[in-house]
Amino acid sequence: MPVLHPMAQADALMPRYATRFQCIGTRCEDNCCTGWRVHVDRKTYGAYRASAHPPLAGRFAEGVRRQRSGGSPEQYATIELRAGSRECVFLEERLCSIQRELGADKLSNTCAEYPRIARRTAQGIEQSLTLSCPEAARLALLADDALDFVGHRIDYRRDSMPHWAPRPGWSPAQIELVRVFCLQLMQTRELQVWERLAVLGLLCERLQGLEHEGRGAGAAALVEEFTALVAEGGVSALLADLQPFHEIQAQALFGLWLSRGRATGSEHQEEVRRAVLRGLGAEASTDGGQESLSADVVVAHYVQGLRRLPEALAQAPSLMTNYLLNDMFREAFPFADGAPFAQYQRLLVRFGMVRLLLVARCNAAGAGLPSAQDLAATVQVFCRRHQHDPSFARALDQVLANAGWDRLDRLWRFLKT
Repeated sequence: MPVLHPMAQADALMPRYATRFQCIGTRCEDNCCTGWRVHVDRKTYGAYRASAHPPLAGRFAEGVRRQRSGGSPEQYATIELRAGSRECVFLEERLCSIQRELGADKLSNTCAEYPRIARRTAQGIEQSLTLSCPEAARLALLADDALDFVGHRIDYRRDSMPHWAPRPGWSPAQIELVRVFCLQLMQTRELQVWERLAVLGLLCERLQGLEHEGRGAGAAALVEEFTALVAEGGVSALLADLQPFHEIQAQALFGLWLSRGRATGSEHQEEVRRAVLRGLGAEASTDGGQESLSADVVVAHYVQGLRRLPEALAQAPSLMTNYLLNDMFREAFPFADGAPFAQYQRLLVRFGMVRLLLVARCNAAGAGLPSAQDLAATVQVFCRRHQHDPSFARALDQVLANAGWDRLDRLWRFLKT
């Protein structure tokens, strides 16, 4: 076959850890070719159907299925999984037989790009990685300089680079100003992580007001106002009298994890799941379920783990900050899908779930503490479940709304520990 997906090169803005990433192949503990029904783009599907390559042609015919409803040029077909192991039918000895036999240009866009996420903006190309990949998670979460943003030369497929357009009513310069401030705010070490998120919520509430009024030009004055609020120490006074609400922090999110956080065939994911259940007072059963658990037990274990979490995070002091920074950069926060405040709520719930799972790992470690590697693995498993399971993501997005916690003053109590 001729070259299927021609490549190009360009300079891109990315977190420093992304420049260090290389797939570790057979050494990966949570292989991306297992557990997911991978999408195949239309161009690649056509090439697979026309292929006469002896070892693969039969598997192309049997293992690649056209999506007859709800498809798109990028999600035109899917690759089937083997029954039982839930491995991709093209996986051999934990490596891709398509890449080995035909070359990387014959991979679908999904397979070729994962875990990279790139887009073209008015300012240029941006690239980040999804932390559902174990190696990407380790690189992003455990190094203090991982989320420094740098320019780097990348290879990319010319026919699959998405273009990200500005939101109506906002110029590219205004969007860039706000995005940069949000990322800088999240790096403000003088504030605790939850305080940074509290200020971010207030900013998003004000940004939404600007959108409703059609006054994107007010962004510069708003950023200046919030810069002064942080620099002059006004944040602590603003949040000083808040009382935490541990019940909502623990109960709603743990209930969702019980119902949706089950492993998908990976022993690595199952190990994390069992540790989380133990850490919040439950035990995993052999069929993937769990014993019944009272709300009081969950909350008591949660509060106990919260006391241990700072000591555990001392082994990876940038972990929570880096998780949030990567999430915000990857999603072009707060100008992705939906209004700014709705995006903030979704970010907040993801943060709350990560905090809950890390708290549980602290308890599950017994008299000791989870290692930095354990903490990174826990975040990675959450990302794998959330980012690649649309039903889990939708349920997570609804947690606070279902609990009636959709106002900023209540959300701040959800944050504070």
